[in-house]
Amino acid sequence: PRFLAEKTAIPEGQSQVSVTLSEGVFMVREIAPYGFEPLEGEQIILIRAGETGSLTFTNPAQGCSPGFWQGGSGSPLWDSLNDQVDWPSSGGQGLGPPFSHTTLFNEVFAAVPELDGVSMMDLVGTGGGAPDYQKAARNVVAAYLNASWGMSFPYTPEGVAQLWADAVSDSNGMTYLEVHNLLGSANTPVDGFCPVGK
Repeated sequence: PRFLAEKTAIPEGQSQVSVTLSEGVFMVREIAPYGFEPLEGEQIILIRAGETGSLTFTNPAQGCSPGFWQGGSGSPLWDSLNDQVDWPSSGGQGLGPPFSHTTLFNEVFAAVPELDGVSMMDLVGTGGGAPDYQKAARNVVAAYLNASWGMSFPYTPEGVAQLWADAVSDSNGMTYLEVHNLLGSANTPVDGFCPVGK
């Protein structure tokens, strides 16, 4: 096999990239950045004169559950707002987490009276509870941490906050239960994994 001397990266926000190769046999493998698991093995591609070929790499979904952020190895990563050691050393983006355990939910997200005085840690530690707003808020905290950490997560921090705001204001027909279901699925992807600490 011939080896392509250059690496080709897929820019953030794009799902594919094209590379023009001359005729030959090429070995292709994925090199994954920190926090991502590369696909196993290598693939051989034969390109004959005048032919084109394609190869698709699909990264599995990534998300960490509210339970991960509440206890175990997830909790120390955001126990202090100015923690410039644990968050970045785990692979997290930026200098530290977006908020800490003691930050009040209503100070960061669209406020609801039922959550006055309730901290971020109070919410991820609830196990969800019966009220839809509480289940949704629990998943909002975990999703915001996931999106801020920098994993391959389907929402941005701003997108997570907007979903919550839409439910609070009853905009776009969004309900607390829908936010809970959407973010709950993203936080615990069926065919994915939590990359923090991997």
